[in-house]
Amino acid sequence: MMETERSANRPRSAILAGCLVAGLMCYGLGIWQLQRLAQRRSRNALTMERMAQAPIDLVVAMASTEDQAYRMVRGRGAFDPNYAVYITNRSHDELPGMHVVAPLHVEDSSVGILVNLGWVRIEAAEASSPSTWLPEGIVDIVGILRTSQTEPRFTWLADPTAAPAAPPRERWRVLSISGIQAEVPTALSPYYLALMEPVSRESAPLPAPEVDLSEGPHLSYAIQWFA
Repeated sequence: MMETERSANRPRSAILAGCLVAGLMCYGLGIWQLQRLAQRRSRNALTMERMAQAPIDLVVAMASTEDQAYRMVRGRGAFDPNYAVYITNRSHDELPGMHVVAPLHVEDSSVGILVNLGWVRIEAAEASSPSTWLPEGIVDIVGILRTSQTEPRFTWLADPTAAPAAPPRERWRVLSISGIQAEVPTALSPYYLALMEPVSRESAPLPAPEVDLSEGPHLSYAIQWFA
């Protein structure tokens, strides 16, 4: 009789143990999401603080060994039309388009920097080369420094590796500084500059700094795990 009761209790014990393990895992995942939320809020606060500061000189920022991401800068230089590119699949107000990106030869610096001039409609991009949107000569720019975008993990979504002696590619899926650097002879800064103001008033791309200050889904995920 006692042996029968022990046998009957074993499945219950296993179920209780499984529920306990599952509960602890959910609790741990909830805590992890709250930590991610705290990190996101801290990063957003730093971003807003830096963007609220007066712009500093671009050459000074590029030469600094400190983190310069989201720093507002002013600079002067000339765009290189030979290596202008489009970043595809970019939208504005739900309208499809592309971003125009080109290297800027920065005055008083041996290092260039990629500049995201902004968004243009898909029809305009399809009908013209990215170099069409570049102003000629020396220009003054104001923008925000950003770190390189990351290629997707899945190789079929990432930009292909350039073939030897192939002409520079005009279209990229992400603004990968290292990828574009492989096709540009000028040494480039590890940051790119997203314009906050158009470089010209005539048919200029719409500045698209793409600064995400949302808190993301971490709080809702944490609630789901705790529930």
